[in-house]
Amino acid sequence: MRRPLLAHDDWQDRVKAILDARTPLYSQADCIVDVTEEEPEQVAKHVMEACAWPSP
Repeated sequence: MRRPLLAHDDWQDRVKAILDARTPLYSQADCIVDVTEEEPEQVAKHVMEACAWPSP
């Protein structure tokens, strides 16, 4: 199992509880990168650009 916290019948409730607990921390992020429908390489590029890190 890759997601042991979600290996339960109430996994949807668990996801909501985790997201609810993390949302205040996520809202404090210095930058937000929308990775919807992006390939991993593109996600990495967007994160590096958002954080102003030089490309390798």
